[in-house]
Amino acid sequence: MKEQIIHLRKLQEIDSEVEKFNLKMTELKEKITKVSSEIEESKKGFNDKKERFESNKKGIKEKNEILSNDEQKLAQMRSKLSSIKTNREYQSALKEIDVLKRRNLDVKKEIEGLEEENEKLEIELPDIESTCNEKVSELSTIEEGLEKELTALTSEGESLNKSRNEVKRKIQKKYYAKYDILKERRGGVAVVLASNGICQGCFLSIPPQLFNMVIKGEEFLSCPHCNRILFWEEQPHVEK
Repeated sequence: MKEQIIHLRKLQEIDSEVEKFNLKMTELKEKITKVSSEIEESKKGFNDKKERFESNKKGIKEKNEILSNDEQKLAQMRSKLSSIKTNREYQSALKEIDVLKRRNLDVKKEIEGLEEENEKLEIELPDIESTCNEKVSELSTIEEGLEKELTALTSEGESLNKSRNEVKRKIQKKYYAKYDILKERRGGVAVVLASNGICQGCFLSIPPQLFNMVIKGEEFLSCPHCNRILFWEEQPHVEK
């Protein structure tokens, strides 16, 4: 029985390390995700500006083509004015010309706005790209370091799992089943020290007879309050 208690204690120690490991792994993955997001955000900031610049260029070209076509239409419409015979048709043609002229003015304003924006972007883009590349390079270095740390941590996790499986094989199924249930129900702590008649899991007093039996270590005993598995070990004597 003493051997089973020893194995359970060892398993508890490993599981406590596993819990710490899982927490570290979660935190590390969150850091990597955050850095990766920052990298993508930095790239997006530059790419959005660049796409805006290219979109404006395309818009300017398309609007200039519209303007050119409309100017040709205006020229044709003006040339036909002299051949119009009725006043009604003449007034209608003038109205069409006026509508087209107003539309062309709007298109010209839109082109001017796009050209003005692109002039600013053309000045800003090199600096934005340089800043972006510097930040991405810096973040990529951090990300690479975190990935190496993750690889090392993964190896540590594999080692912990191997040790756990080795210890688990030495524990009888009925004791492991109880341990597993208690670990789930008691915040990951199933095996605790009994010291000076006190359960170190729930910190309540253990009946003296039970405490003496725990000291002997001949039986599988549990705290009557929290049901955790109890063990005892002699504490080092501290001289006053």
